[in-house]
Amino acid sequence: METPIQNDTDNNAVQTSAEELSQEPVCRPKKQLPKFLKFLVFTLPAGCMQFGSIYLFEQIIGLQHWLAFLIGFACATAWNFTFTRKKTFGTTVYAQKAVPRILLFYAVFTSLATLFNYLWQLIPWGEYVFYASYLATFLTMIANSISTFLVCRRIARVCAKPEKELV
Repeated sequence: METPIQNDTDNNAVQTSAEELSQEPVCRPKKQLPKFLKFLVFTLPAGCMQFGSIYLFEQIIGLQHWLAFLIGFACATAWNFTFTRKKTFGTTVYAQKAVPRILLFYAVFTSLATLFNYLWQLIPWGEYVFYASYLATFLTMIANSISTFLVCRRIARVCAKPEKELV
C-alpha cells in the first residue's frame, strides 16, 4: 500500500486544527442537563402564555390556527427573550453581538414553525382537528426549547467577553 505524500503545509494545517479543537470547551452532559432543566423552568410561563393566547385568538376571536399560533409564538418569544435573557447570557456576553444573532435565529425558526403549523392543518384530521392543532403547537414548543437552548449556548460561547473585561 502506498501512503499519500503530505507536504509541510498540510501538516501545519492539521496541527492548527488540532490546536483549535483542543481549545473548544468539552461538552459534559452531566453539566448541561441541570442548565437545560433550569432553562425549561424559566420558559414554562412562556409556554403557558403561548397556549393561552392561541386558544384566545383561535377559539374566542376566530382566527385560523396558523395565525393564532404566530401571534401566540410572538408573545411567548417576547416574554421568553425579555425575562430569560439575563439568565441565558449573563454578564459574560456582549449583548450587542448576541442579541442580533438570537433575533436572526428567531426570525428563521418562527417562519419554519408557522409553516409547519400551517401545513399540519392541511392534514384531514376530521373531528380531532382541535387536538391536532395543539399537538402541532406542543411539538413546535419542544423543538423551540431544544434549539433555543443549543443556539443560545453556542452564541454565548461565540460572543463571550474576554476575561480581562469581566473584572
